[in-house]
Amino acid sequence: MEGAELALARAGTAGAGAAREHARRAARDAERRRRRWGKLAPLAELLSAPKQSTEAWAKGAIGEERLAAFLERELAGQALLLHDRRIPGRRSNIDHVAVGPAGVWVIDAKRYEGTVRKRDVGGWFRSDVRVYVGGRDRTPLVRKLAAQVEAVRAALASAPGLAGIPVRAAVCFTASDWGFLDLGRPFEIDGVLVTFPGALRDAIRTPEIVQPDTIGRIAARLAVELAPA
Repeated sequence: MEGAELALARAGTAGAGAAREHARRAARDAERRRRRWGKLAPLAELLSAPKQSTEAWAKGAIGEERLAAFLERELAGQALLLHDRRIPGRRSNIDHVAVGPAGVWVIDAKRYEGTVRKRDVGGWFRSDVRVYVGGRDRTPLVRKLAAQVEAVRAALASAPGLAGIPVRAAVCFTASDWGFLDLGRPFEIDGVLVTFPGALRDAIRTPEIVQPDTIGRIAARLAVELAPA
């Protein structure tokens, strides 16, 4: 793949941004305990549970790392992956970008527990399809991917021959229940695939519409244009 070496050299580290945010929040929590409890702060830490909002970042980092390892193993020689990419002009980042035979996939990895359910909460005359995980509405995750897809398209727009490459988005729930042996079916909301790792792998590699040399060129372009976060 032309450009593959550059893409691999600048692939980034999966979960790095989430891990940094967890470390920042953990340090802030420790400082607050020190101010409140003084010399008793270590004891207060032992007797209190970690803040859920802080630990969520650690779980997120683990989810990103595991999804990256799975995709890199399963798609070796077929696709190139970039991780933890910065979106120009925004504070948010892209968890993963996969460039494969089916085009470019912008991926948000979530390590949420609970059963994934597709629900239409609209009325008689309109449809309002949402995704619930463990009984909680997680549809906002789908909405925020539009900006990430646009950033990837913008990075390819001025590159000769790459402007028309398909760019799609997916929310991948890495630890959720999809039914026995993952027999639940992935589904789309506003063009975003809601899925699990095995089905995401299959979507990245089929249909085969992008040639290997072009895969390398795309990945190299994105590796340069979207710097690691």
